[in-house]
Amino acid sequence: MNLLTALLAIAALLLLLKLTKAKLPLPHKLILNTLCGYGALILLNLFSRLTGAVFSLNIVTAVVVGFLGLPGILLLFVVRLIIL
Repeated sequence: MNLLTALLAIAALLLLLKLTKAKLPLPHKLILNTLCGYGALILLNLFSRLTGAVFSLNIVTAVVVGFLGLPGILLLFVVRLIIL
């Protein structure tokens, strides 16, 4: 349970940084977006009973969700429907 608490605290901190629109250099912004995408995928997988889909947690899916946001999640759903 401590690991989940730590992950939620890190996710909250990243979200707070993203919401403040801090001026970050491009590499830091790319890393921050990827980490936010990874957090979104973790949350999506936690609610997999409701969504019916489980996505693998890897760098490609995290980058897609981090850069595209909600359209990235929808893109993963569409790709999953096409492949399966």
